[in-house]
Amino acid sequence: MKQFDFRSTPLLLIGRDPDMLTLLREVLIESGFFVVARLLDGFLINLETSEDRPSLILYDEAMPEVDAERVYYLLQDSPVWSEIPLLILSDHFDGARVARCLDRGVAEFITKPFDVDELGARVRKILRDVIEDELLIEEASAQAVTSLEGFAGDLSYMNLSDLLINLHQNMRSGTLLVNMEEGDYHFHLQEGQLVGMEGPNDMRGKKALFRAIRDFYGKFVFSPRAEGEGPPVEIRDFGPLPNLILSAVQEADEFPLTRKELPPDPERIRIASDEASKEIFSKDFRILRPLLQSPDRQATIDELIDAYPKTDLESAQEILDLYSKGLLVLA
Repeated sequence: MKQFDFRSTPLLLIGRDPDMLTLLREVLIESGFFVVARLLDGFLINLETSEDRPSLILYDEAMPEVDAERVYYLLQDSPVWSEIPLLILSDHFDGARVARCLDRGVAEFITKPFDVDELGARVRKILRDVIEDELLIEEASAQAVTSLEGFAGDLSYMNLSDLLINLHQNMRSGTLLVNMEEGDYHFHLQEGQLVGMEGPNDMRGKKALFRAIRDFYGKFVFSPRAEGEGPPVEIRDFGPLPNLILSAVQEADEFPLTRKELPPDPERIRIASDEASKEIFSKDFRILRPLLQSPDRQATIDELIDAYPKTDLESAQEILDLYSKGLLVLA
């Protein structure tokens, strides 16, 4: 049997009773697992923005009993959480309810009191299945990249950076279509180099790539082109693809920090004064186009970033410069 290091595979423990969460976390850590605990209400409020990306969710159910099924449906409705297995720990046994949960896709349903060794064994079984599935998909994706055929997959198993690097190393020509929550991205390659990039809302060039790199979830399809067939876009030279990916990854780390220094949506901003307008317009006012086109001469920070052709970090830095100087203020 293969040996796995479960200490590098995160588990997310959620529930309403902080004392029980603490106890369960200690039990699981002593059994050799890496565990993060979250109170249920805070977890559900931040469901779509949470940075937790566990391999398994354990839900400690408290009264009322309907909680477990409600949590399961909320997770299933989320593109981020729906593929993560759920193990329910419950004080209440109801055979019909247990069967219903398992039939609908819950990975395990364990009734308290439970044996600690049994809990550990069930968790290890689920994690082994998860890890083996991931390894198989990664292997299949890597083999597909080197083949002459088209292929499809999920970014949760091979992220966009690795996917593009693999296409570059194998000098593939074709179009990579990536479907993300924000919309579709198209990356056109010619002998392993990016020659065209398009994103939602007429996003183009490096802005499209740098935006997509920040998202870890989506489906992709690579469609190869026949030998001698050119790309369906005007060819542009974006430089060596590995350098481009490195810049995109660096921006993905820096952008959230810069964005936090600016007012959050839905706060709107405006030009501070007529004098501020003169100073701004003496330079480059294209970044303020959404604000100027708005009837009330106001816009959110994200509206400005989305409309500017520069990358998100470059856009945020220019807005921050104007905001820090007092040329832009809250509306």
